[in-house]
Amino acid sequence: MPVLLTLLLIAAPAPAPAAAQHKLTRPRVVRIVTGRLVPPPKPRAPDPDLVERVVADAARQVRGCYRAPRVASEARQIVTRLAVRYTADGKLAAAPVVIAQEGVTEANSPYARRMAEAAATAVIRCAPVRLPPPLHATVWRELELTFRPVRRV
Repeated sequence: MPVLLTLLLIAAPAPAPAAAQHKLTRPRVVRIVTGRLVPPPKPRAPDPDLVERVVADAARQVRGCYRAPRVASEARQIVTRLAVRYTADGKLAAAPVVIAQEGVTEANSPYARRMAEAAATAVIRCAPVRLPPPLHATVWRELELTFRPVRRV
């Protein structure tokens, strides 16, 4: 329910002593401001196609900085997901955090840490990312990036 507010602003000089009545005094200024508290409009969700393009652009930038570690071929099946937080100017707000790793087996588990480090290093190396600042709050302040190394044949 909206709340009605009425604000009365009065600006007047202090009363002049009787001896100083001959000086000019400022007229009183009275303003009445009336308004209602209205909840701010809910932000609209950005266009899904635009979100997809912005996220793909971020992934493309980071992909260019990824350097796969020298590991055994079975380690290339490890998929690493990182949570990444950016400031409005594209810099990292915090260090990337490993959310999960998939494809880790008993045979390749010794390489899981190196694969995660390579993914995090790519994010750090590529900062700042160049993405549209107006979409920072709604689209790319926090991203989840997935790193799937390609097997070399």
